[in-house]
Amino acid sequence: EESVTFGDGVPGYIVATNLDTTNFCSLRFVTGGANAIKLQANGGQACFELGAGVSLFAIANTAACKVKFDWYNT
Repeated sequence: EESVTFGDGVPGYIVATNLDTTNFCSLRFVTGGANAIKLQANGGQACFELGAGVSLFAIANTAACKVKFDWYNT
């Protein structure tokens, strides 16, 4: 499980894209919590709003994944 951070910015909308061709990745909003979003391998995408003060964590299913996060202020 890895914490996803956005530097000094405050994200509003997030577009997450799994760039890994083999492994899927899950996203959760609480460390050690239930997986909320599953990004399929080879381009799986999700778009969601991240509320103020909410954390984001990513966890790969079997091996490290490359996931691209684009974020936009609201």
